[in-house]
Amino acid sequence: MEQKQLLEKLKTHKKFITSVMKWDVYAMENGLPNSKNLIYKFGSWTNLKKALDLSARKSAYTFEELEEILMEHKDFLRSKNVWDQHSKLNKLPASATLVKNFGKWSDLKKHFGLDNEKRKSDLYSKQDIELILKEHSDNYVNRTQWDIYAKENKLPTYKTIKKHFEYDEILKLVGKPKKFNFTEAYLIRVAKENEAVFFSASMNSWNAYAAPKGLPSSHTYLRKFDSWRKAKHIIKLKL
Repeated sequence: MEQKQLLEKLKTHKKFITSVMKWDVYAMENGLPNSKNLIYKFGSWTNLKKALDLSARKSAYTFEELEEILMEHKDFLRSKNVWDQHSKLNKLPASATLVKNFGKWSDLKKHFGLDNEKRKSDLYSKQDIELILKEHSDNYVNRTQWDIYAKENKLPTYKTIKKHFEYDEILKLVGKPKKFNFTEAYLIRVAKENEAVFFSASMNSWNAYAAPKGLPSSHTYLRKFDSWRKAKHIIKLKL
């Protein structure tokens, strides 16, 4: 039976599509395909629920339901942060819900046989990094700025990201153009043309002003002149 036909058949029964175990009992009693067959057709239990518009996060889960969800997605239990990135994209229970039901995160991992410790840099797969970069693309400016943002938000560092993606690939994922090695003369000219904003701006406020206009960021000035304050001082002397 094709997916479309299956979905039509399941629509009148979709309120019973909660957990795999509960569905299998109901399916046996009503002559319907069991969870194994449905997972084979749709790729996962989550995909089936999405196809039936049952993907919204629930406000409460039974321990049994959580176990079944986590067994299907246990590869993403490497850390709270990895799980929260994955759960947000797939409308699954957040880490706080899991901790409430299983105790400490280490106890949760042990429950699913994932208690072998890994180095911090190994906590993220290439897929994890890709999802994180796409979700936080608006907050990527450069390596230095990303590491500050990553530390504040418990995200992978630039060094970790570089283990999976080259510089051009990172820019493509965050939707940013490749930066050029701007000359000092060009940077001075940009500052002069925008002096009403440039000299009174903080690094962040300049970035907010410059980004939509495709102008060099404050970090570009910092790299060229050693500091944001020094850049302003040198350029002001040249006015």
